[in-house]
Amino acid sequence: MVFDDGLEAREETALVLQTEEGGTHTLALPAGWAAAPTAGIGVETGVARTSGNGAILVDFDLEDLGVGATQATAAASPVAVDVTVTAGDRQITVGVVNRTGVEFWAWGIVVDGVAVASDEALPAGGEAEASARTFGGVGGEVFEPVISVAVSRRLFYDDRFDSADFQMMTGLAGASERQAGQLRREGVYFFGFTDAAPAALAVDGRAAAAEGTTLVVKRVTLDTDTLIALGRAEPDIVSISGASTIEQYSGQVWAYGAQEVVFRYVVPDGVSQSVQVDPGGSQLREVAAYDWAVGEFVTVAWGEDLDRFLSPAGEIVLRARPPAERFFDEGIQLYRYAATWSAA
Repeated sequence: MVFDDGLEAREETALVLQTEEGGTHTLALPAGWAAAPTAGIGVETGVARTSGNGAILVDFDLEDLGVGATQATAAASPVAVDVTVTAGDRQITVGVVNRTGVEFWAWGIVVDGVAVASDEALPAGGEAEASARTFGGVGGEVFEPVISVAVSRRLFYDDRFDSADFQMMTGLAGASERQAGQLRREGVYFFGFTDAAPAALAVDGRAAAAEGTTLVVKRVTLDTDTLIALGRAEPDIVSISGASTIEQYSGQVWAYGAQEVVFRYVVPDGVSQSVQVDPGGSQLREVAAYDWAVGEFVTVAWGEDLDRFLSPAGEIVLRARPPAERFFDEGIQLYRYAATWSAA
């Protein structure tokens, strides 16, 4: 997987080595990579060392037809996909130009934690568009739709797809899930699947071809005008009080027995009217907004205009509580608690 968050790009890949003859076999990675053991029943994890020229060598002591595996990471070049964004009327359209030199056989965008996939491949040098509504995602794991879309595309459109490919594809979900929180909160991402090898490899001193699939993700940086046109922003949860247990699954939080939840919103500069939060029915029925002018919380209602509670930095803080007699056992889906405003 290659993940480019706009500040730095990182590459993470699982490498599996199988040889006919047992003995000590060495997998070589270019300088700049790091290797770590990876778990697996019946899989040799290997021992990593650094050669004199800086290359990473992973030694495996294998039996005949034995299997060795390692998890490799490295800094990556920025993902060479040019992205333009147009937003309006709660719809976002992303235009892409693929300058990576490889084909993405499945690609699309992630908006509010939901994947929207193109029906066509994106060839090297190709240009395309994808659009999505921005009313908020559904519950569940952020990248699950991406994996499902890609697996389905291979299954139905590629006669070469087999069970080994399926295992490889679904294995990407674990690496993707570690980015789920960031993907959920920060809006818009490009994703693409390619069969290009992650790095130049060698086994026992001889060049070796790696076969597999790489998931490429690039964060799309949105300017202020686009953020305003989107018309919504999901909150961060500042604190939860009184809960017996707290569990978070991507964009949903379960806080059993919570007595108070504090939400923080950041509204783009330039929005100053018709800011509202309305989850459309919630066990958190008692709501108060922080009044920055007087330094205390003031009782409000869901759906009420919150313009006067904007701080100079564009922040709104809400405190929400269930009735005292009610045991709180509702999932807090962040997209339902999004702040919305007029983009006109």
